[in-house]
Amino acid sequence: MATGDFRDLIVWQRSQELLREVYRLNRQLPPEERYEMGSQLRRAAGSVSSNIAEGHSSAYRKVFLAQLSSAHASLKEVDNHLISAVTVGHLYPEDVADALALSDEVSRMLRVMRRKLGG
Repeated sequence: MATGDFRDLIVWQRSQELLREVYRLNRQLPPEERYEMGSQLRRAAGSVSSNIAEGHSSAYRKVFLAQLSSAHASLKEVDNHLISAVTVGHLYPEDVADALALSDEVSRMLRVMRRKLGG
C-alpha cells in the first residue's frame, strides 16, 4: 500500500520519541512499580510505533487503517498510564508533561493519516 520506509514517517519518528520518554519516566517510578505499571506503560508505548510500522508495510489500505486505529488505541493507553502514575503519586504532572504533549502530537498525526486514507 504505502511507498518508502516506515522510518521516514514523521508520525513513526515522533512515536519513537514518545517511547524514549516513556522509558525515561519508567526509571522514575518506584522499583515495585517498574515491573507492573512500568511494564504496561512500556508495552503500550512500543505498540504505537509497532502498529504504525506494521500497517505501513501492508499491501492493503484497510489493514493500514486498522493498524493506525490500533496505534491510536495504544496511545490512549499510554496517556491513561501516565495520568494514573500522577494520580497515585508516583510521578508529578510536570514529569509527564512532555510525554503527554508528544502523545497529543502523535494523536493528531494519526487522525490526519486516517482521514487521508479514507478512514
